[in-house]
Amino acid sequence: MTSSGKLIGASAPFGVDVLSSYRMADERYIGRVIYLTFTTPVDLGRWLPAPLRPVDPHSAFLKLYHLTRNPVGEPARDIGYNAYHEVCVTVAATIPGDPAERHFNLGMWLDRDWAVYKAREVLGWPKKMADIDIVWPIVPDPGGRHAPVGTRKTFGARISRYGQSIIEVEGTLSDDIAPSRIPPFDGFYSVRHLVAPDGDPRHRIRQLLRIEPHSGWASEPMFAEAKLSFGSCGDERLDAFGEVTVTGCSIRETGWVLPAYPATVLDEDLDFEPEVG
Repeated sequence: MTSSGKLIGASAPFGVDVLSSYRMADERYIGRVIYLTFTTPVDLGRWLPAPLRPVDPHSAFLKLYHLTRNPVGEPARDIGYNAYHEVCVTVAATIPGDPAERHFNLGMWLDRDWAVYKAREVLGWPKKMADIDIVWPIVPDPGGRHAPVGTRKTFGARISRYGQSIIEVEGTLSDDIAPSRIPPFDGFYSVRHLVAPDGDPRHRIRQLLRIEPHSGWASEPMFAEAKLSFGSCGDERLDAFGEVTVTGCSIRETGWVLPAYPATVLDEDLDFEPEVG
């Protein structure tokens, strides 16, 4: 606490400085992403709470990011406190009365804990920690900003928890591949669910959120051939996707701004049983 008796920070554990917690501030994200679209024999609608509906119940996509995050208008933070990796398994979803396709993240893994707290508590994103290794391709710089360092068209990724792989990607850039469809982006849907600590249904939180970044941009994509496999361990059961087939892969630079308060609450009391999957 400060001398005035006020707690510092927005969440527990409260600390002696706001950096030990999170702030509700406009934040700019800049980085690069590998997009893989894939099909699965599983009906993905089983994992979307009503009223969310999958655009295609058998199609999903994997997003692998390397990002820097910084409050808008502030200087860059220390190394290690503004850069991280993030991996998302995502379904395109709609709600009745709104045809816009928005991303609903079934799973999200990161390698920095400071990128987890606000996203889980405030926005309901299912973020958790993982070991994330990504090898990016090396391509010629069309702007001539860097000295030539050679070319490597292959890339790959491994996401692990408890020392065991749960997601693996292998790919190769190619000029001979027809451009694949990149899922449209018009924001996110998220479910913020908190069980009542006293068991009283009046005190639980079951909110449906629409989350809207702004100032988004992306470079022209480079397309690739890729392989994708899922594994399971401990509390990760990604083998539930079954045998998946990659339908497209691309790599591009990207960025956006997430406002301090980016969400609209669409529903205050969703009707679902969290024990039923």
